[in-house]
Amino acid sequence: MANILIVEDRIDLANLVRSFLEFEDHSVDAIHSGGTAIERITGGDYHLVILDWDLPEVAGIEILKSVRAKGISTPILMLTGKNTIENKEQGFDEGADDYLTKPFDMKELAMRVKALLRRSLPKVLEKRVEEAITLIPERLRAVKHGKPVALTQKEFELLELLLKESKPPAPADLVKRIWADDATSNLETLRTTIKRLRKKLGHDTSQLKDENFPGLMDEKPLAVAQTAENSDASFPSIDQSEDEDSFDPYLGTILDDKYELLELIGGGGTGVVYKANHCLLNSTVAVKLLFPHMTSKQAMVRRFQQEAKATAMLSHPNILKVSDFGTGDQGQPFLVMEYLQGESLADLLDENEYLSPGLAANVVFQAGAGLHHAHSKGVVHRDIKPSNLMIIGNIYEKFSVKIVDFGLARANRPDEEWAKITVTGDVFGSPLYMSPEQCRGEHVDQQADIYSLGCVLFEAMIGEPPFVGKDPVDTILKQVSPALPTFQITCENQKVADQLEKVLLRSLAKSKEHRYATMAHFLEDLLQFRELLAKEGVSVSICR
Repeated sequence: MANILIVEDRIDLANLVRSFLEFEDHSVDAIHSGGTAIERITGGDYHLVILDWDLPEVAGIEILKSVRAKGISTPILMLTGKNTIENKEQGFDEGADDYLTKPFDMKELAMRVKALLRRSLPKVLEKRVEEAITLIPERLRAVKHGKPVALTQKEFELLELLLKESKPPAPADLVKRIWADDATSNLETLRTTIKRLRKKLGHDTSQLKDENFPGLMDEKPLAVAQTAENSDASFPSIDQSEDEDSFDPYLGTILDDKYELLELIGGGGTGVVYKANHCLLNSTVAVKLLFPHMTSKQAMVRRFQQEAKATAMLSHPNILKVSDFGTGDQGQPFLVMEYLQGESLADLLDENEYLSPGLAANVVFQAGAGLHHAHSKGVVHRDIKPSNLMIIGNIYEKFSVKIVDFGLARANRPDEEWAKITVTGDVFGSPLYMSPEQCRGEHVDQQADIYSLGCVLFEAMIGEPPFVGKDPVDTILKQVSPALPTFQITCENQKVADQLEKVLLRSLAKSKEHRYATMAHFLEDLLQFRELLAKEGVSVSICR
């Protein structure tokens, strides 16, 4: 919702605060010394600065003085261990907007951040109506009653226009203004877009009610003659029985004169995945497309390109194959991948809660084999989790595992190009599966993937990850704490039980010195467990 800068020399604390605020849907930058802080604050488009008092090079209080002397009014929240009345008076006298003493509770930080932003956010982020709808232009989102809703570009433009106008324009005028660059759009396009907005924001949204669009929302088909500026044009017929959710501006698009988008099969915060047809080879592929509004974020585009670069280096039966990379007509990059028919391990665990230890070990062994290949090529995945492991086939019969989504991957020995993607101090990944060093924002290597895979193995066998906090920040704190997960193995054969315990404890060791050094070592012990289990013919169960 807001752009926030953190200036804090303790990298672990800065990363925790950053992760917490990003979970609250803010865009957050972090720097760790005072040397560049003044330039960043005065030159950046920030809605709030969280500034540590005690910084190397230039003290936070001096930064505060300098920024205020330049006439910068951006709200500044001071963080400090200085808790005397005199210190607080000095901070407020120099222009601090609020003051938080270390150690502090994240909930208190959240309340203070919320209060400061409520007073400071620019009007463009405060377009509120009766239903408490807030627009977030840079993310193409609308927030209603605190719930964020993702919109397409045209949905956002239409809603923004309707919120601005005290009286809604005539339907034909809306088509002219929103779809001025698209001669094929008509009143039917407008009606479909309104229906989609109603589904996302609720039919009670006053700006979307029938009376604002006289005659438009009737269920009878709209005549071609009603279209704006194109009464003599020929338009494709629209099946009125078709559900409004089927309207998708990308469906039917042909990328690079080769890939026709046929069906939406998934998506996330940065892009969508389509089933597509390779027109030249008449074969089915999957196409991952970056949202148009994300193309302005250079770091996101670089990560997308790096996913293509990382997977192009790899060729293994347990890794999703990427066959092509390109750029669409609107400038958004896309990846072409093999089309998989299956379900993720996350979906499987949702359905079954957990798997038998033998079955879970089989899944993780295949994933580990793929990661071993990636590591041999110098690539670290950094985001191993159940949703990134696809199960192809019947898991209770014959199946294979495919690792997907190398969007956070980087080289184990980063060269200049890889180093642009992330630097030490950044926190990327999924907290439930992140290694302690990854949580601390340190440089990660193959041992981080081993830890993540150990978390997956634990969850697949028990039904929940080894460390679960009350929120992402609390989960990160549990990951970096020295405590190991507790569990109990029941098996009549002690060799089998001991081997499973060894695999879990060594893969989940908090210290890299005690964790498996390579994926090969992890796979060797996991294979030994599987062979012992088959040889002894015993059952084994594990619980917390």
